[in-house]
Amino acid sequence: MVNSIKIQNKKGKPPKCLCGCEKEVNWDSSNSRWYKYLNLHRQRKGGWKHSDETKAKMSISNKIAQSRPDVVARKKKLWTKERRKKASKRLTKLMADPKRKLEVSKRIKRLWLIDEYKEKFSQKWTKQQKIEIAERSKAAWTEERKRLQSLTSCGLNNPNWKGGLSLLPYCYKWTKDLKSYIKERDYNTCQNPSCDTIEKLAVHHINYDKLNCDPDNLITLCMSCNSKANGNREFWKELYQGIINDKIAANTKFSKP
Repeated sequence: MVNSIKIQNKKGKPPKCLCGCEKEVNWDSSNSRWYKYLNLHRQRKGGWKHSDETKAKMSISNKIAQSRPDVVARKKKLWTKERRKKASKRLTKLMADPKRKLEVSKRIKRLWLIDEYKEKFSQKWTKQQKIEIAERSKAAWTEERKRLQSLTSCGLNNPNWKGGLSLLPYCYKWTKDLKSYIKERDYNTCQNPSCDTIEKLAVHHINYDKLNCDPDNLITLCMSCNSKANGNREFWKELYQGIINDKIAANTKFSKP
């Protein structure tokens, strides 16, 4: 379908956008017609929706086209090893930004609110599929591979290595009562802005100093967010400290145990 209305000339008042915004559309000079929608307004109507039959035909024709020898040869020529490495580095650099990660996380969570999306991606594995996956995983992760993985990701070889700080003891205030108090103060909910889980909670040291067990330096996080906070520490430190400062400012009765 064409996103425009065919007319003979540009005379008269332009029609309004079909999304319902009541704004006038632009003129398509290359095809001598008015557009049906303003730029990016088509998404408000959900875009064009193909029938299941049309989707099946498109899928078959696409598979046939992608398997043609000339298409396969062109892909191999275009996507060389060097180009794949460059693309991988660009993507890794892009996703290393925590703000970008939070945006992507929020988008995915919004998608999971749509029932059609849930049905499509929440299909359960059959017993046979689970068995096949487990067998492939066991075959891939041999004892030798596990040993090499352990050697290359522990101690000085790990990018998050901080000189063995995890082996240092906590301060004497680090008790179950203190941790319970911090969780109750934070309403037993993960305080990461992009997460609201209430399960598997932990108490995180904002400045990463295990000897500083002051409540102003502690915040409730789920296990997943607590693990993420081990990377890009300056960002997470600033984010969580700001959350605690706002909490203290808003609650004049905020008191320490």
